[in-house]
Amino acid sequence: MKKFIGIYIIKNKITNKFYVGHSIDINKRFNAHKSYLQRGIHHSIYLQRSWNKYGEHNFEFLILKLCKSESESIKLEQFYIDNYRDYLYNTADSASFGGDLLSNNPNKEKIIKRRILAQKESLMKMSPEEKIDKFSRSGIKNGMYGKAHSKKTKSIISDINKGRAPINKGKTLEESFGTTRSKEIKQHLSNLAKNRTGDKNPFYGRHHSDETKVRLKNSMKGRKPVNSRKVMINDIVYESLADAARNLNVVPATILYRIKSKNYPKYEYYDI
Repeated sequence: MKKFIGIYIIKNKITNKFYVGHSIDINKRFNAHKSYLQRGIHHSIYLQRSWNKYGEHNFEFLILKLCKSESESIKLEQFYIDNYRDYLYNTADSASFGGDLLSNNPNKEKIIKRRILAQKESLMKMSPEEKIDKFSRSGIKNGMYGKAHSKKTKSIISDINKGRAPINKGKTLEESFGTTRSKEIKQHLSNLAKNRTGDKNPFYGRHHSDETKVRLKNSMKGRKPVNSRKVMINDIVYESLADAARNLNVVPATILYRIKSKNYPKYEYYDI
């Protein structure tokens, strides 16, 4: 489908109020707006409320003017925002943000939760083949190939993902994918690792700077490895082998040896 650069409006045929926006692909933007409105998660609370009240059939999506560049469309949208404020559903005062920002919406948290729920429901309805077709697109097949997210987009993605835990968190590969699939994944990861040794590794022959080492060290402070196990020694529980070793002034290998040895019955893993 041909891409159209310009400004567009989403107009209420009953009240004549409208939402104005710009895009380098207006048809694609129309589809996105419709999807959000139909699911009740549009970033413009005023447009969403009006859509819910009057119904989809009382709104029309119109291309207002085609432009030669995105910068031209931004200037034109700004003109409408400045001169037609009383007739707009827009909440942002600047067209430079690409329309409304989720962060400006008074129902921001509610919208984020509803978007997360909608995404989960959509994923649950997809077959494994559909998921692969939708998400496993590498190279030029990927819509983001050669592109980068803007700071605004990164901020929105960050807001959406805050508080979300991976669906496989705390689960083994077998629990998440089944025995057969987990074996395939392990083999695939093993093959990848074998092909990234020596001079095949992008970091081969290179070293982290002192600044990077400090940053990595600070980022790891307070983080517990996902595979660490608590241990109990002489009825005292420690968070891990390393934690016990630090407190007892020995090396972790000594703690591990004593746990496995029959000569140290007071050394054991503490699994609740």
